Amino acid sequence: MNDLRTSIQKDMVKFTSKTKDLIAGYEVVRSFNAQDKMQEQFDRYNHNLEEMKLKFSVRQGIIKVINENLVLLIIFSIMILGGCFVITGALVMGSLIAIVQLLNSVMNPINMMLVAVNNSNSTKTMRNQITEMLQNTTIKNDANQATHGTFNQEISLAKLNFSYDGAKPVI
Repeated sequence: MNDLRTSIQKDMVKFTSKTKDLIAGYEVVRSFNAQDKMQEQFDRYNHNLEEMKLKFSVRQGIIKVINENLVLLIIFSIMILGGCFVITGALVMGSLIAIVQLLNSVMNPINMMLVAVNNSNSTKTMRNQITEMLQNTTIKNDANQATHGTFNQEISLAKLNFSYDGAKPVI
């Protein structure tokens, strides 16, 4: 679950970044007649994200079913054990029914607690990353990074043509 949730987090970052880039540069994309290419990229990132969410939901559903089956196994085990006590005379039938009813009231919170622990464990990596980001408040400078002064020259373009398909110029 932890790996899937981490994959979803990474895909959400990619998807959000791509969406932000597309929205910020929509006028440029439109002026270059590249809407179809941008739509394909957006669809690919969206598909990857939704596929990861589906895998996570399926796995989460499987774990939930396993938890519920364990709860049922515990209830049936107690009923069988209580039935043996009723047969031997160590327990009265009314007491067995009362125990099973009380057990039903206790098992639902236990099941919910197991699901909550599973969800908590699956977010451990993300919580550690956030904690690390919050604790690392110092800015690290790259030693290989060159410092640049001001640019006082001009940039000029002359006789520039650009086209995606080679037929219709976009500039």
